[in-house]
Amino acid sequence: MQLAFGTLTPSPGGFPRYVDVSRALEDEIRTHARDPWTGPELAALLCVPFTNAGDLAEQVLHALASGRLVHEPWAPSPLAPQVRTPQTPLAQLAADEAPLVAEYAVVLELVGWDDAPISRAEYRLVDPEGRVHTGHLDAQGRAEITGLRKAGACAVSFPEFDRRAWEYVAAHPL
Repeated sequence: MQLAFGTLTPSPGGFPRYVDVSRALEDEIRTHARDPWTGPELAALLCVPFTNAGDLAEQVLHALASGRLVHEPWAPSPLAPQVRTPQTPLAQLAADEAPLVAEYAVVLELVGWDDAPISRAEYRLVDPEGRVHTGHLDAQGRAEITGLRKAGACAVSFPEFDRRAWEYVAAHPL
């Protein structure tokens, strides 16, 4: 049977060969097992009745792993142009990568005394590095501030609400 990645044939006998089934080949076998035209063809390779596509795909994958079926990858045509790409040493690849930087996020949610969300309220957040983030909450009274480079306590205020209450909170941190 012809596949996009080669051919699938019954083992010629002798000692079974183990085939490393790639994810692409596994996906293709599952696709062919579901197909009304190629599913029966796969079943015929195994000499089993075609009943369930999922079971058939598992049977074909097991037959490949056990060596009852052989996958022969397509060989490139000798007439096809050979494209060579220079290999980059791993050390150079590692040096070219940007170092990983941890990023943090804060989720704000504002609700009233009745636990109903307060939407579109203006907020002001000062992150642990002193950067100021401002904006408005969404319709559900929520906002997510991402890209914080340092973990830690943030100062949050909602300027349109009672300024004296916020002044008291600012003077008496938790």
